[in-house]
Amino acid sequence: MAGPRQGPTGGLLPAGRTRFFAVAHAAVTPLTKPGITNEKHSETGRHRPAGALTGCAATGPKFDEQQANTPKLAADQGRVYFYRVNSMVGAAVQPDIKLDGAVVGESKPGGYIYADTSAGSHEAGTSTEATNNLSFVLDKGETKYVRTSVSMGLMVGRVKPELVGQEEALKEIAELSYIGKPAK
Repeated sequence: MAGPRQGPTGGLLPAGRTRFFAVAHAAVTPLTKPGITNEKHSETGRHRPAGALTGCAATGPKFDEQQANTPKLAADQGRVYFYRVNSMVGAAVQPDIKLDGAVVGESKPGGYIYADTSAGSHEAGTSTEATNNLSFVLDKGETKYVRTSVSMGLMVGRVKPELVGQEEALKEIAELSYIGKPAK
């Protein structure tokens, strides 16, 4: 078994950790000469993480704007809203959201979708390195709200669905963008 090694800053690292720190160190090490730029490098020549500050947040009409275009719920169905508050924590982790095994959209920061479905027992889920499922019963004419949130995982963040009460959900969803398919 290999013993401790010297890290990029001179400190000792446990065996097996040198590769991680070498990769992390390489992400901030100049890849080009200062003053030379291209799509992946800033003017200083340091690597700029792609999508770190752009391209991750949802865009589309806000909840109040979209409500005018949201079709009326059929008498024999219920509606499930899925949403994720806007946060940079785990922003790049955007797994599919499934309802009863069928993909209905993505868990995207700052976005929401809805799915109309029959009354009865249902299962909503997301999957990254682990699958997280939520079971619930939906009545005819009822609306449920499922918030997805990111938590730490071993290699990738985990996105967990949880039922939220209507009052709390409507406060959180008010400024989110509709990211579903346009109504026909």
